[in-house]
Amino acid sequence: MSKLLRRFLFTFRRSRFERELDEEMRFHLEMKAQELGDAYRARRAFGNPMWLREVSRDMWSWTSVERLVQDLRYGLRVLRRNPGFTAVVVVTLALGIGANTTVFSLFNAILLRELPVKEPHRLVNLGPSHSFSYPDYLDFRDQSQAFEGLCAYYPATASLSGEGTPERVQGEVVTASYFSVMGVQPKLGRAFLSAEDQAPAAVVILSHGVWVRRFGADPGTVGRTVRINSDTYTVVGIAPAGFQGARRGLAADFWVPMPMAARIMPWAAEAKLLSSRDQRGFLIHGRLKPGVTREQALAQVNLISDRIQRLSGLRRRIPVYLETAGKLPGRAGEQFVSWTGILMVVVGLLLLIACANVANLLLARAVSRKREIGIRLAIGASRTRVMRQLLTESILLSVLGAAAGVLLSLLATGAISRGELPLPYQFAWDLAPDARVFAFTAALAIIAGMAFGLAPGLRATRADLVGALKDDGGPSRGMRPGGLRDLLVVVQVALSLVLLLGAGLFLRSLGNLLAIDPGFRPENLLVMQVEPRLQGYTADKSIELYREIEERVSTLPGVRSMSLTSIVPLSGFSSGSGFRVVGGKDDASRQANVVLVGPRYFKTMGIPLLRGGISTGKRPPEALS
Repeated sequence: MSKLLRRFLFTFRRSRFERELDEEMRFHLEMKAQELGDAYRARRAFGNPMWLREVSRDMWSWTSVERLVQDLRYGLRVLRRNPGFTAVVVVTLALGIGANTTVFSLFNAILLRELPVKEPHRLVNLGPSHSFSYPDYLDFRDQSQAFEGLCAYYPATASLSGEGTPERVQGEVVTASYFSVMGVQPKLGRAFLSAEDQAPAAVVILSHGVWVRRFGADPGTVGRTVRINSDTYTVVGIAPAGFQGARRGLAADFWVPMPMAARIMPWAAEAKLLSSRDQRGFLIHGRLKPGVTREQALAQVNLISDRIQRLSGLRRRIPVYLETAGKLPGRAGEQFVSWTGILMVVVGLLLLIACANVANLLLARAVSRKREIGIRLAIGASRTRVMRQLLTESILLSVLGAAAGVLLSLLATGAISRGELPLPYQFAWDLAPDARVFAFTAALAIIAGMAFGLAPGLRATRADLVGALKDDGGPSRGMRPGGLRDLLVVVQVALSLVLLLGAGLFLRSLGNLLAIDPGFRPENLLVMQVEPRLQGYTADKSIELYREIEERVSTLPGVRSMSLTSIVPLSGFSSGSGFRVVGGKDDASRQANVVLVGPRYFKTMGIPLLRGGISTGKRPPEALS
């Protein structure tokens, strides 16, 4: 402990320690001179004062830290004296490290990052997703003893108005326990009350993004009213920043209590969404009690699932499993792991090419520094000491490249976050770097610096001292242009060929994909989505609105054809219906996808009919209402 204290004090009182050391050495030298009667003999017996000072400093100071600081200072001076070389290396490494950081940011945001909730390790969701009905949730809630709380929610799409231009938003119809189970406290206002879980209450909690975007982050928003579809809701809370719901990548803009399901989704009442066990699609999350393991909770929920199966008369039992909340479920997670794995291999090869290129530059630069290195070795510096200095310079270059790579990664992830896909719902990924991303980048920088600096450093410290000190202008032994440099060129070419072949195959596959005939002509085809029932239209009013839209759009200049349809091709949605073949060999029921269309649908979409025809008469689109 005394040694640590002495080293700590020496760091801040260096001049005082050295002054006291000089006084002590002078005192001992005078005593020795009096003892021997000769100052010259006393100095020889006492020893080298400089060496004694160095030994004392080594005992009192953090020698390794001081040498590291010296190496860093010298390395920065060397890099500053060669700005062109430094810029080329930094840019080269920035591209390689930046690409790796970008891909890892995607992997981290989608698969590794936990939900921004209290104790996320205790939060689980019951799987398979969308496989439970609301009565199933009630059974799990009432019969399970392994959870501190359970909540259920159902995704919903609605129209939000009241401030600014109306917009289509994504939200969730949730139970009153939703926010308590999630472990989230609203930034402003309150969460839902238990009474609001029993009877319809027109209250809403807005996301932080909607609050900022539409209300300018006004604290007075709580208590105001907004219009969702055709109803007026009172804002009772604002969700905290960063919390976008429990569905990874699909941000929720609002939350309303479960009894309001029939108002948010007009079909819910007819389908008996909250009472029928056949209406599945609910997601269930639970917060484990302290001390309860997932295995214990899983055994309990499967017992309850067996009871539900017997109660509902299902022929096939659906096994329940517990997933980490906020993770991509099942096959989606596996597919993303495979996709990011391929990307990591590609960007890893890119970084290897960059390292080989930088190693070649360092080898060429070592030839010009052979005299400097030779002098340092000749005056007593150990090869290990010189090697450490060269590695420090390499790691400095790598760190500078990593810093520039992080900036490039921020630009890339920002562009990815702002990108919009042609889908009816918008993905929302939080790609901002966190401690895990910075740790990955720092580790990558150190490993890369060691990788491209080790071989040039070893080659430089093994140079012939005589040739280096003569500095005859030619390469000294151990530093000839061939050998290692030729090998690095071969490695670069080989890795580049691998990447080029992979890129060629990818472009060819992409070309084949784009050449696939989708079955219709997408050129100059525009799509508009209208949902009158969300705005309170009755069936008759919806028919009138569809007819008016069809007539008015058809007469617009430049419109060649227009048609109504219930589902747009390649939108990801489908609608099925059972049917039987009249006069067929068997009487078995079959399933088929069904799309309700207008009379000019095939002309509008450019879909040729192989046989038969379609009526061109005008018929009211009752089915679309």
